[in-house]
Amino acid sequence: MGRVEAEPFTDGGNDAVARLPGRNFPGVLIQGDTLSTRNRPPTMRAWKQMENCWRTSSS
Repeated sequence: MGRVEAEPFTDGGNDAVARLPGRNFPGVLIQGDTLSTRNRPPTMRAWKQMENCWRTSSS
């Protein structure tokens, strides 16, 4: 793998939009540490929120 220069369309942060050389359209870049949080199991608070949503929608 080598170094590739991309044309940025947004400022930095945890995600960015950039176009890679040879591509017609830009793509979305997401930091790896941001993605790693998606693989964590939901917290108890998140489970409670989902449970409340299910109760509300089923009544």
